[in-house]
Amino acid sequence: MRMRAKTVALSASLAVLGAAALPAGAQSVGGLPSVPAEIASVEHVRNLVHTSANSMAFFARTQPDGTERRYVVVATVGNGFDIVEVTDPENPMVVGRYLLGEDPAEDPQGALMRSSLGHNFHPWVDVNPVRNIVSLTIEDPAGSALRHNGGQGIIFVDITDVTNPRPLGSVPNNSLGGPHTNKMIGDHCVYTSLQPWIVDYSDPMNPTAKQIPGFDGHEFFEDPNIPNRTYMGDRVTGRWGILDTTDCWNPVFISKMNDAASLGTAHEVYPAPDSSFVGVADFTNAGQLQTQCPGGAVHFYDISGKYVPGASVESPRKMDARYFAPFTGLPLQGSTNYGSCTMHSWRPDLERMLGLAGLYMGGTYVFDWSGPTQPGGVVPEYDGARGTTNWGNTKGLVRDAADYVNAAQWLPFDLTDPAHERLFYVAGQGRGLDVYRYTGPLPKKLARLQVDASASGGVVSGSLDRYARLTAAGYENFPLPEELVEISAGGVTAQVLTELDGSFSADLGLAAGTHQVTVTWSGDDTYRGETTTATVTV
Repeated sequence: MRMRAKTVALSASLAVLGAAALPAGAQSVGGLPSVPAEIASVEHVRNLVHTSANSMAFFARTQPDGTERRYVVVATVGNGFDIVEVTDPENPMVVGRYLLGEDPAEDPQGALMRSSLGHNFHPWVDVNPVRNIVSLTIEDPAGSALRHNGGQGIIFVDITDVTNPRPLGSVPNNSLGGPHTNKMIGDHCVYTSLQPWIVDYSDPMNPTAKQIPGFDGHEFFEDPNIPNRTYMGDRVTGRWGILDTTDCWNPVFISKMNDAASLGTAHEVYPAPDSSFVGVADFTNAGQLQTQCPGGAVHFYDISGKYVPGASVESPRKMDARYFAPFTGLPLQGSTNYGSCTMHSWRPDLERMLGLAGLYMGGTYVFDWSGPTQPGGVVPEYDGARGTTNWGNTKGLVRDAADYVNAAQWLPFDLTDPAHERLFYVAGQGRGLDVYRYTGPLPKKLARLQVDASASGGVVSGSLDRYARLTAAGYENFPLPEELVEISAGGVTAQVLTELDGSFSADLGLAAGTHQVTVTWSGDDTYRGETTTATVTV
């Protein structure tokens, strides 16, 4: 294996921030004055301490024998990124590394992205698994401490050989105004945030960019189940939105929200697996200077009409629902130089109603966000000056010494080992990359039950499949075959088995016109039962 440079044991940014280095394999350390450690429901599995980590992006590769190898690209603070193989998710291994500006003669494009190898604050990565390209931004000039919106541009890196990433083209900072994060949208666009630009990398050796006036996006996320729907936060108080990115070079707003009464800075927006509502993380307007836990909350908005009458994707409605991670006080244990505690990141499971909340120095929390908070749980939910947790229940938690949580994610792949389905990865500026296992109650997976709008000849048809999983081709919905579904309309009921592709149909003899059809699947040991009602036209 050829690395692009010698292994960096720990980013020098740790010395700047005053966090203590831990040995590889360091175990989880409790430090939760408001929540007893014995009810954590999380166990530590593995630590890769040399990756002082920021963002993560997963991808998979199909091998000649048809098997998959799985990876995560981990942005390493100030340095670039590591490629970590996670085919065995309990034992991740660094297999490749890209360092910025290593050799101007070898990497003339990279010379535009000179790094201080440890002092740059905010690297960010995303990956296009089909084109084998990583997009990398580094925020802050060399030698800077913590400052948003000073940057060194964006560079595209070829990862066809995961052991030897090679630079392609770049766009320097003076063309982008200091990118904060980036997200690949479609096959050839990258959106940057804070001063948002769109970069077209159709030709990754010669990318082009344009700014969108009046567009203040912060973080973007494409719905894995609804092509061309993209959610975005906003750095302006209370604002977030939903975009149609069918033409990624010319996005169109589906809806804009302004909820300054509830939200500070909307940092990240993610949908429920069925896309019926979204959760919006409140970074608070204090941002990194927010030192009083619990910081911001995740606020929930109906985008389907399932929870609030009249709500739709074009007109989201606040559910008057919020989740606070139940950690209170000042998170200064392990460091005297910073104690930031805000809702920096959160991430949902793609098939289950389980979320992860990351609070910088406040730790990482597993929570069930399927409905209103139920009293009497093992963890006392937050009820204080910032509000009350009234949606979701905390199921697990971890707060490690020297941790500064930048991101937390469930594994997005189609996992067959039940033990692996419980794993989540945490990228920390102090500890690097940690693997944890959630040991608490695991809710059933959700399935997608759809009914076709047209019932030609009185035949009702539809499909039963899974919510998206990440494969080498991107996100895919796998069918649920040979499952019994019940179809009812006009006083007639039929029971049929789904086909191998998950489709089903039944001739109910419906007359011409419109009809209300109800389809029910009872579920099984793995999946929750589902019922859907739709209007069909004969």
